Formats: sequence, C-alpha cells, structure tokens
Amino acid sequence: MEKIILNNQKYIIYSCEKPESIIFLMTDKSDEQSACEIYNGIYSNFINKNNDYNMLKADIKNKLMLVFCMTDNWNKDLSPWKAPAVFGTEDFTGDGQSTLNNITEICIPYLIKRFNIDITSSRLYIGGYSLAGLFALWSMYNTNIFKGAICCSGSLWFQGFEEYIKTKRLPKGCAIYLSLGDREHKTKNPIMSTVKTVTENIYDFYKNIPEVEKLKLEWNKGNHFNNPEERLQKGIIWIIENM
Repeated sequence: MEKIILNNQKYIIYSCEKPESIIFLMTDKSDEQSACEIYNGIYSNFINKNNDYNMLKADIKNKLMLVFCMTDNWNKDLSPWKAPAVFGTEDFTGDGQSTLNNITEICIPYLIKRFNIDITSSRLYIGGYSLAGLFALWSMYNTNIFKGAICCSGSLWFQGFEEYIKTKRLPKGCAIYLSLGDREHKTKNPIMSTVKTVTENIYDFYKNIPEVEKLKLEWNKGNHFNNPEERLQKGIIWIIENM
C-alpha cells in the first residue's frame, strides 16, 4: 500500500507489480479505513462466492491495482457542473473536470512511471458510491481512457444528467455496472426520490446503445447507507469477472 499526494490530490494505492486491471475509486479523504475494508473485502467476497481461496487470491494479487482518489469536498470535486443544493445548503460547484484532469494528466502518468505499466495492455476502470458513482459514470463521457464504470447507489438524480447522457457518446466496448438499494427511493426529498426511476431509465437506455458491451443493474437490500463497502466490492468483482 502506498500513499501519495499529487497536485494537492491524495491517493492510496494497492497494487501488484504488473497489474492487468487498474480501478480508480473516488472516496472520502477522511476514510482510509473504508478503503482498506474495500480492498480486503474483495478477497472474502471471492472466497465466499467461488470457494477457492488460494487460486483467486493469487489471481487478484497478480492482476489488480486499486487506486483510491480521496476528496473532502464531494459537492465541489465530484459534481460535473453547477447545480443547486438538493440536501442541506451547499450547492454543487461543478469542479469535476479538475478532479478528472488530475487523474488522467497527473496520476495516471505517475502510475505508468512508478509501476512500469504498459498502458496499452492494462484495462482502466473508474468507480464510486453516491455522488462519486455519478462522477464515475460522467467521466466515461469525458475521456476515452476508461473501459468501464462502477456506479453504486449513484446520484443519478443529479440535475440534467439523464438528459446529458443522451447527447453524448460512451467509448466503444465499455462495461457499465449500476447498483441501487431497494429502499433508496423511499425518501421525502422530491429529487432524491426519483433515483429508482432515473436509474432504471439509464439502464434501459444503455441496453439499447451499441457502445455498451457489458451491462448490469444489481439491486441491494436497504437504503442509501446500507453496506456501501460491500456494494462497491460487488461492482469491482463484476468488472474483474466480465472484462
């Protein structure tokens, strides 16, 4: 495990020597423990699902790099454009492009040099939970470097996002993983209560466009705050198994 700061952006890196898959996960700057639990939990989930500890543990270690991109201001750093506050009083300031630029222009070149990565043979993905999940999906439309996105309990209710994806193009042959809790829409907030409908609409839209090669919508038990680490682990595992 390695911790670095690049252009004021903190990253935590878990890696093998020559990763075949590199997954960038947006997460809270103050929650390093969550990053550790997500990484370690991938092993246990594989073990429970496949019952072959040694083979899968070795397989993952030899193929995977997880890069946790830490931020302490989600409404600023992960919002794709300006939008009014949906909960509380803090508006979304739309600085997501700066965050994405840091990843693609500073972090990825650093990783290539530091770990001697052949970027032409490695598969890069991006993922996140809640607003970070929205950011991951939006990122797919603003760079062609990622082969897929993991969007868990994504804030797909974000103003104008459903319309946005219908005017843009995804990279060809990409994989999209969506998940949502089956009670997330049961909220008194009139905008956030649309999350189930919007997520289903986006899933249906992706089913009918040629750019998406692999697609999954997974339903989890509970509301927005139930088991976020486990939900992300499911998305990571799906990406590894399907790409």
